Amino acid sequence: MITIKERTVESITDILSFYETVGYGGGAEESDKIFLATNNETLIGSVRISIENSFPILRGMFISETFRGQSIGKKLLKKIDEYLNSLQKTSYCGMFQVLVQF
Repeated sequence: MITIKERTVESITDILSFYETVGYGGGAEESDKIFLATNNETLIGSVRISIENSFPILRGMFISETFRGQSIGKKLLKKIDEYLNSLQKTSYCGMFQVLVQF
């Protein structure tokens, strides 16, 4: 069963390990707001917001290839949208050539 949840403090090492396993070089910081997608407690995706110069910036999102096309990215973005709306601040998304259609 796929679930979406906010990361816990101890899960940062799991996130970095996940990124390394899938070849994603985005990194993560303790101060980042990160939401995770899991399938039976196995990490299959994440989305990350960094605060830079007082502005929230969407810095990373990755879904395991096996799970793409199942609206997991959409669910993660919905959680980020709820979080950003709670901040009531302008936010930004860095666009990169490495983005994959999902």
